[in-house]
Amino acid sequence: MRKMKLSIPSKPGIIGVFRHRDYALLWAGQLVSNLGDAFHSLALLWLVKELTGSALLMGTVMAFYTIPMVLVGPVAGVVADRMEKRRLMILSDVIRAVLVGALALLYGLRLLPVEVVVIFALAMGTTTAFFVPAGQGSLVFLVEPDELTQANSFAMVTRQISQLVGPVLAGLVVAAWGVAPAFWADAASFMVSVIALVAMRFRSQAESGGTTLMGVWRDMKAGFGTVARHPIIRWIFPLGIVINFLLGPGPVLLPIYAEQISTLGVAALGFIQSAMGAGMLAGSILIGTAGARWPKGHTVIFGLLGIGLAVIGSGLARNLGPAIMAFGVMGLFTVTVNVPIMTLIQQETPPEQQGRIFSALMAAATAAMPLSMTVGGALGDWFGVHAVYLGMGVASSLLACSLFFIPPLRQAR
Repeated sequence: MRKMKLSIPSKPGIIGVFRHRDYALLWAGQLVSNLGDAFHSLALLWLVKELTGSALLMGTVMAFYTIPMVLVGPVAGVVADRMEKRRLMILSDVIRAVLVGALALLYGLRLLPVEVVVIFALAMGTTTAFFVPAGQGSLVFLVEPDELTQANSFAMVTRQISQLVGPVLAGLVVAAWGVAPAFWADAASFMVSVIALVAMRFRSQAESGGTTLMGVWRDMKAGFGTVARHPIIRWIFPLGIVINFLLGPGPVLLPIYAEQISTLGVAALGFIQSAMGAGMLAGSILIGTAGARWPKGHTVIFGLLGIGLAVIGSGLARNLGPAIMAFGVMGLFTVTVNVPIMTLIQQETPPEQQGRIFSALMAAATAAMPLSMTVGGALGDWFGVHAVYLGMGVASSLLACSLFFIPPLRQAR
């Protein structure tokens, strides 16, 4: 069960959740770690482009990053519920630092064929599959229940700030010195996160369970049973699958998209990613300060509609300025979908099951992405990336409109 901490009366305003020392430490560590990830994400896609020049292979590498989240995710969620969450996060960050450092070293030694990059993506995805449910499930131990919307919003701010600053810096670094310094920066950022986690005082209470395969399977079934019985949560899982299938090709096609709308090359890719980060930062601050009062179902539906229209705008853009505007709007509405969904899960499921619930959602949401990324890469080669973006936007807009006909989602508070 949730270990109760000393109750601190809620305070209004942006800084409310930051008065919790452990939340502030987690936030700071993830800010640095996510900044490193922004370097790594851009460098990895650019590396595959350098090695192959193929949108299909870029999609394949990203698909291998997501496959473990589907296959390992449910088991990782059980582990996150059974292990002390802070300890699991530390272990995951140390392993990821070693993996990224090894990638940078192999690149410097000219020993990095695309096959090794695929193996690396698989290993990183596996380790991340353990970190995510532990990190998301830890928030209920760090803040008060009525602060969860704000806590989720500002947890996302760490990604938005990093995406705002990171891609531009990474683009300049990669253009000047190649991808290796970007990988080393990501490895160092994981170690900063480890230091912050070690300094935290909270200890989540691990759930006891059998160590046999039957015990793990029993815990997984309990989590899926909670999902299946809940009138709202059971709709969130298929929705996550469909959304990620529709939008999955977008990130892997960005390097080619950036080259087609600008002569700035990798720097243009950085500007586009930063624009999306700026939009998400604005959305996180907006949700963090006012979103707790908004009906969560309506927020998700209108957010998805906004994403669809923004993706259509990106498909119509033919130069960098309009593309930056479209991706900025896309980022803003992305937050209005993600934060209400995470808060609903935290509010509606038992704390001792949240590791497996979040990992199950992660598995469901990413289940279709390997196929989506691979097919999207092929469609980009065949029909062009702008056509793929237009199709993604139209399909997402139609999906948003259809959600009005699902009462449990529409009425979710």
